[in-house]
Amino acid sequence: MDFITSVCTGCRACEQICPQKAISFNPDEAGFFTAVIDQNKCIDCKLCLKTCPQNNHVQLNNPQKIFAAQSKNVFFLKKSASGGIFATFAKSVLDEKGIVYGVKYDNEWNAVFSRATKEEDLVPLLSSKYVQANTQNSFLNVKKNLQENKKVLYCGTGCQIAGLKSFLKRDYSNLLTIDIVCHGVASPVFFKKYIQWKEKKESGKISFYNFRSKANGWGLEYEYEINGKRKTAINSIDPYYFSFLKGYSYRECCYGCNYSKPQRCGDITICDYWGIEKEHPKFPYDKGASAVLINTVKGLSLWNESSNLFTVEETTFEQVAKYNENLYRPTQRNSILRDNFYKGIMDNDSDWFSSFANNFKPSLAGRVKALMPSKLLHFLKKLKKCLT
Repeated sequence: MDFITSVCTGCRACEQICPQKAISFNPDEAGFFTAVIDQNKCIDCKLCLKTCPQNNHVQLNNPQKIFAAQSKNVFFLKKSASGGIFATFAKSVLDEKGIVYGVKYDNEWNAVFSRATKEEDLVPLLSSKYVQANTQNSFLNVKKNLQENKKVLYCGTGCQIAGLKSFLKRDYSNLLTIDIVCHGVASPVFFKKYIQWKEKKESGKISFYNFRSKANGWGLEYEYEINGKRKTAINSIDPYYFSFLKGYSYRECCYGCNYSKPQRCGDITICDYWGIEKEHPKFPYDKGASAVLINTVKGLSLWNESSNLFTVEETTFEQVAKYNENLYRPTQRNSILRDNFYKGIMDNDSDWFSSFANNFKPSLAGRVKALMPSKLLHFLKKLKKCLT
């Protein structure tokens, strides 16, 4: 084999299925990890080709039930980006001596899949990471856990869930999957260069980072070792965050995502419930709310076991999708902004991110927001919701 797919998502299913260990993942010209085959090891069994979820059909399911939900666990709700749904489901699985897989940052600011076996392991897995996560060898570990009759909960993007299912090649009754509605993923190299840029700019090493902190009403929050104090920033004037929200830092396959559609890959789908104040004005949305789509019998079973742990209101696909278009279609590619976005990022002789940041021009509204105290911004946001 010398070619697996032209639309690699970086899920690593092919690497983990290869009996000869002939496949590795190296960064491409944009810093996204992509499959590379060692021809000296390859025996042309084509198992990688047969496993790649981009080449083969992975079963998708129509949602059976859809809810607006918010965890009753105050700690999980505070630490999560939205309604604390994943954390609450995860604790239920851990309480049954199960194992949970989700994404955390390692010591070098790589987003990586990690295993939780006790509640304190969950905290690093919470909140949003706006960068592509490395599945590492998690598919192999999940298979081993399942064969040991452990209950496993695996949470990731649609393509990662599809990769896991394609790798396993059968349904396990003790496997539960949660897919997160995804805009797209940014390059791991882009994120690491961003962290380095921030550390240089602030003259301190970052020891904590959160894209979706609720400390002052949703926003960036990070901590520097230089003084041990946490600092918040306005999303609209942060160059990395802005490029992510505008959708021109995503992996190419994200613009043609096979999983941004009403039919879902996971047993359960979770996403932000934007616009809930309009659809369900009595719901306590100000501390975060999620939409939960129950897609399979296994998902419904988990929901029935755990629903008493949430504040819940039934809703519809149309109501949720009205404010979250990635539930039914991929992010649209802007060729003007995306075509040359990553040009030169792998050139170690240039300060790529500084050049990018210097060319970033936040809007006037964004600059005004940056000058306002965070508590005032939070108050104005709540006031606006009350008036609309």
